Amino acid sequence: MLIKEAATKLAAKLSAYRLSASWKSHLKQFCGLWGDREVLSLSSDEVNVWSLARRQVVAAQTVAAEQSVLAMLLEEGGGKLDRSRIVPLRINNARLNWLNEQAERTLKQRLPVEDYEMLRFAVLTGLRKVEQFRLRVRDICRATSTISIETSKTGIGSREPICKEALKIALKQCAGKKGSDYLWFAAAKGSRITLGTHFVAERMRTHFDAVIGRHFQWRDLRHTFASRLVQADVSLYVVQKLMRHKTPNMTQRYAHLNDRSKKDALATFKALT
Repeated sequence: MLIKEAATKLAAKLSAYRLSASWKSHLKQFCGLWGDREVLSLSSDEVNVWSLARRQVVAAQTVAAEQSVLAMLLEEGGGKLDRSRIVPLRINNARLNWLNEQAERTLKQRLPVEDYEMLRFAVLTGLRKVEQFRLRVRDICRATSTISIETSKTGIGSREPICKEALKIALKQCAGKKGSDYLWFAAAKGSRITLGTHFVAERMRTHFDAVIGRHFQWRDLRHTFASRLVQADVSLYVVQKLMRHKTPNMTQRYAHLNDRSKKDALATFKALT
């Protein structure tokens, strides 16, 4: 099977998930590079050379996304991408971007109410995208103001407290739905993460670019949650628990946001001397 034929078949399958512009551009890129070649003729070593060259042009996250699409494309044609022969990309997870209050007010004016409330819920809870878009009605407990997270990055579920505003948004989404229904994209079919990714790519990307910049991603709303807690003088220990970080080192990168604690420490030291 030719790569362009496999791309056509894959696109037909992905169209059920509201195919985003990013998927289309990746497939178009591969057809332009190798469209007339047989799927089985494209080796993992060749893909590795392409990935390293591509990394010199675009961000590591973009190359990683392109590799994922390429892997699906090869599988569609009966091939397989050998990840062991691909040099791992160094993705900078330490990069911190967050949403300031002015930018959030601007987004509130630009976005439909439901889209803004989805964004606001992420800011108020610090949930990862995979966690937020998999929330069901049964996961919301009004009596205790908590949510149940069945799946997470660690693979361990938990029940976490949420603030009143976040609870209000969740209860609004629950209205008229059954316990097994999802809070967002309830009527749509397909993977929650696929739908959530397409929502961000199609409906949010333009607004992020216009208000904040191309560098801003949905995961930065989680950074916003932690950053605002630290700036409000919440201890790093509590922030670690709310963010569900495994180690204090993961939370320590937010420490520089709170200069007041340093000033308070120096004031205390001066008083003692």
